[in-house]
Amino acid sequence: MNHKKIPYQNISIGTSTDGYLDKLESFLEEVLESFNLPIVAGENENQLTEKIYRHLQIQNNKKGLPFYFQPEALQKPINGKGHDRRSDLGVNLDVEDINMELIYCIEAKRLPTDKSGYRREKEYVLGNDGGIERYKNNHHGKNRNGDLLKRNGMIGYVEENDFVFWEKRINNWIEFDTIWGVSEKLNSKYKKLKSAGYESKHSRITNEIVSLKHFWIDLK
Repeated sequence: MNHKKIPYQNISIGTSTDGYLDKLESFLEEVLESFNLPIVAGENENQLTEKIYRHLQIQNNKKGLPFYFQPEALQKPINGKGHDRRSDLGVNLDVEDINMELIYCIEAKRLPTDKSGYRREKEYVLGNDGGIERYKNNHHGKNRNGDLLKRNGMIGYVEENDFVFWEKRINNWIEFDTIWGVSEKLNSKYKKLKSAGYESKHSRITNEIVSLKHFWIDLK
């Protein structure tokens, strides 16, 4: 099937959401394990995400998949209230549609997030509008119309310690430093040589549930 010849609005709801999202998340699990672009000491979070973006788009094109990855994807406020924000990565179906509608958003965070004084050490979760918190507050995980997306992702750049360490620490922050409840803790799905995956579900401020897939990469 030539996906580029199908207008987005003509793709059935079931096909354009869950079916493609399952394929997308399987792709992310596979190719993030093979991420091998050189990391330079001192690179910031945005520079790391730029390399991830290049890797994902190259691998997507090699496999002939119908996704288009977009850095700094626009996130409109709901009902026009507030100011526009940017998600680190957005994913579109690569079809001939002038709107190029987002189907998935990804927020990326370093682990640890702050090595200078640890003022922002919990930012994967909360604080200064933390990663998970952005989805809960409806700031991220939206299409271009501001409609909420039910499934989204996060990427964690593990630069110190290991996956088990960060799984325990992040779940402790969720359990003891928020009022979210233990039901919002991360659940381990797989651990490989260079990557690990987790799932979590969170209640948004408007009571909708957002499902997150967490893709962690060992950059040590």
